[in-house]
Amino acid sequence: MKKMKNGLYLLSWIAVLLVSYNFLIVEKPDRNEENCQSVITKYADVIKWDDNTYKVNVNAEASSVVKGKELGQVQHTVDADSCEDDKWKNGAATALPEGTILYKVENESSESVLFADGKVYQLIQ
Repeated sequence: MKKMKNGLYLLSWIAVLLVSYNFLIVEKPDRNEENCQSVITKYADVIKWDDNTYKVNVNAEASSVVKGKELGQVQHTVDADSCEDDKWKNGAATALPEGTILYKVENESSESVLFADGKVYQLIQ
């Protein structure tokens, strides 16, 4: 009877260990979570264009801006779950919908200022 009790006790512990082991197995995500841009996408209105990052300039007087040549358009909107590896590339924006046209600003270098959706974006890199 004592051997049977010890055997059941041992089986119980083995069962607990097996169940615990299943909880310890963690599947690797498909993307590198260290590259996530969740902070910037939650708090900043930015555009990635021509390998540069532009942030909206809230102090710029958009009504006085003269739109220049069309540069392209927003290819995709980045959300809080987007990661650099899969979405934070040229043509990405955090607060502009896909298809929003990006313009050069007259009398400014296209490398330093963009205009889109009535807002002025300043180079931050």
